Amino acid sequence: MGDNGEIDALTELDVSELLARLYTEATGKEFGGDNFLAIGLYWSTSQRLTAILWLSDNFEKIYNAVCVEWRYCEKRRDPRLSDVTSLAGGIADIIGTLSLGIPTPATVSVLLVKLGMDRFCGCVDGAASRLWMDSVVDEWEAKAADKQSGYHRAYYAWWWLCVKNFSDGKIDEAQKHFKRALRLGGKEAQNDGQLWNEYSWKLVEAGCATEAVDAVKQAVKLSPNDPAIWDTLGLALLRAGRIHESINALTRSVDLDRAAESRWYGLSGQLEIRIHLVEAYVSVNLVDEAEDVVEDMVAIDSSSVWIARARQLIDEG
Repeated sequence: MGDNGEIDALTELDVSELLARLYTEATGKEFGGDNFLAIGLYWSTSQRLTAILWLSDNFEKIYNAVCVEWRYCEKRRDPRLSDVTSLAGGIADIIGTLSLGIPTPATVSVLLVKLGMDRFCGCVDGAASRLWMDSVVDEWEAKAADKQSGYHRAYYAWWWLCVKNFSDGKIDEAQKHFKRALRLGGKEAQNDGQLWNEYSWKLVEAGCATEAVDAVKQAVKLSPNDPAIWDTLGLALLRAGRIHESINALTRSVDLDRAAESRWYGLSGQLEIRIHLVEAYVSVNLVDEAEDVVEDMVAIDSSSVWIARARQLIDEG
């Protein structure tokens, strides 16, 4: 059975405190965080929503293990599970067999008991417990409404879930969550060129080049002088097989980078922009042009590993 000492300590926490702990376990980030103190209460509430979304994202996995295979609704009458510590410990043992990407199952097990295992598994009325989980999400989403700025801080949480689903290979789910983040974020999110750019980059990484082209065009519209965004467009076009359009976009990216007075993407970003242009030139056998870009890279940082990679592209082209 799960570590009773740890579980005993966790049972002293309320749901809000358990969600704060789960946020750190699920994301690897400090709850609250020095970078977000200005946002204060609203950010903290959104972080707790992030924990709820993590739980919702793993609902089916936990439900099948605890409610279906372990048959919680039958076991809940077992006198050995009559107290919170014993019940949470038994659930922790089951959750511990799952791949959830958290350091310990104890927080999740105590949180589920506090939220109500009967409702989670639908023991009493057989109601669809997925709907109950959705209602918990809705409740915390409402708490994350930032009345001062007129939009939901909750959109940060949905954006986090979007990124997580990309990492898990759940592309359709990621796209759905991005749309929800945009709806909740309102104009603040919809007019955020960096948000659109990061989303587009995730699409490129996921092999969804056509969708990435459409998305990053919105980022270009919002931030037309950002070299990194033009780089994302160029790479998306390259992956979509639209080579000449890609070269035009990447050339624009390099030109904007040369003219930039400050760069949020740093030295490595400057070189990455150029290696994409090298790749585009090589793909249509414009070797001399690719070599010129490599010389530009050398002038920026002659010791960078990006230069070796660029020359390898030319050699293999």
